[in-house]
Amino acid sequence: MKTKFSKILCVLFFTMLSLPGFSQGTITLKIEIDDLNSDKGNVLISIKDQNRKTISEKTVKIKNGNCLVAFDSLNPGTYAVSYLHDENMNKAMDYGSMGIPDEGYGYSNNARGFMGPPDFEDQLFEIKKDTTLNLKTKYW
Repeated sequence: MKTKFSKILCVLFFTMLSLPGFSQGTITLKIEIDDLNSDKGNVLISIKDQNRKTISEKTVKIKNGNCLVAFDSLNPGTYAVSYLHDENMNKAMDYGSMGIPDEGYGYSNNARGFMGPPDFEDQLFEIKKDTTLNLKTKYW
């Protein structure tokens, strides 16, 4: 009897894991970025978890002032996205006079900071299922 019960529990457990949205790592996050100044360079995108640990990073080409990227196999959770329009492809934000950014950038929730980046907490968002973020680029 015990063996039969154990087998039933195992079958139920593995069946539940195969259900969409139940198992970990089944979520796709699509990110659409609009309002880029040009098609020059690339967009560098970073996803961090709620503990500020980098989960994934991608470099994306630009077409017609926009870009679209998908991050597959994410776990349900709380994340923050940041990105940089790296026009000269030096993989860093360039600054002009008085420390003002020369390149476009943005954050999840289209969060904005005052005299610097927004608070990390303002960038956080939760995903439980496939999600698309539409982000607007900030230029000075």
